[in-house]
Amino acid sequence: MNPMLPVEQVATRLYGAPDGDRAACERIRALIRSRALPARKVGKRWFVHVDNLDAFERGVDNPEVMRHPAGRAAS
Repeated sequence: MNPMLPVEQVATRLYGAPDGDRAACERIRALIRSRALPARKVGKRWFVHVDNLDAFERGVDNPEVMRHPAGRAAS
């Protein structure tokens, strides 16, 4: 199994959308842009690692995602 899934397969897994559903794929891209779902861009396509997708589905919150860039450094 490939550990990286393209946006279309992530949309199918999260929303049960048919492969290539534009609205579902755009929702996934919005999650990627907001950094709620870590991904990697290869060429013109976005890919999500299976471990990141599993963590997202479990609701594991990464505090670094919400950290303000001008905030205090962690002690």
